[in-house]
Amino acid sequence: MKIQGKNKYLKWLLLVGVVAVILILGVVYFIQNNKISQSMTVFESKFAPLSMTAFIGEEEAAVYEALGIQEEDIASTWERANDRFVLLKNPLLYQEKTLQLQLTIYNGMLSEVAYIFQGQDENGWEFSKQLYQDLEKKYGEAKTYPTMSNRVEGLTLEQLQKEEYNLYRDFWVVDDLNFEKFYTSEEQKESYRGDLKLTVEKRPNAENVWEIAVGLSPMFNQAGD
Repeated sequence: MKIQGKNKYLKWLLLVGVVAVILILGVVYFIQNNKISQSMTVFESKFAPLSMTAFIGEEEAAVYEALGIQEEDIASTWERANDRFVLLKNPLLYQEKTLQLQLTIYNGMLSEVAYIFQGQDENGWEFSKQLYQDLEKKYGEAKTYPTMSNRVEGLTLEQLQKEEYNLYRDFWVVDDLNFEKFYTSEEQKESYRGDLKLTVEKRPNAENVWEIAVGLSPMFNQAGD
């Protein structure tokens, strides 16, 4: 009888232990999902493309402070000519797509924001097409010169799936963005208009892995065009 009672007690302890483990796993799962949900919300509000354009032309330190970027958040930096490229470390979630954010700094100012899709041709293509539609909705029809080849407007997934370098572009005349800090003279300011350029670039990265970079930056066109 004592042995039976002891066995029942052990079974009861085992059952309690199993239930406790299930409850703990459930709590951990909830917390992790909640963190992911929060990170998506934060990214969509702070790093969404049409929000990031407002930072173009702002001082690097001010951009970092506004976006909450710390030194430990930066994966790598490299320079080319007068540009310095800053790649953020942690992948971000945006509309269920995983990407990395790259900032270009020119003369101490943010000059371009790019969304990097590594080995994700379809996600990069969908992202670029959605951004094109969002820009059309906000600024109207693209003002890209009719003779310009390789436009984002007609870009197909099949084109992006080719493992070869290519660059696609479109631009919009904007009235709510100020690119004056990029002008080097009053004459340039009077002669050229700062438009918003959308680029989609298929390229190999430093590790020779193909990636898609969807970028937003100023494009200076002759005033009156």
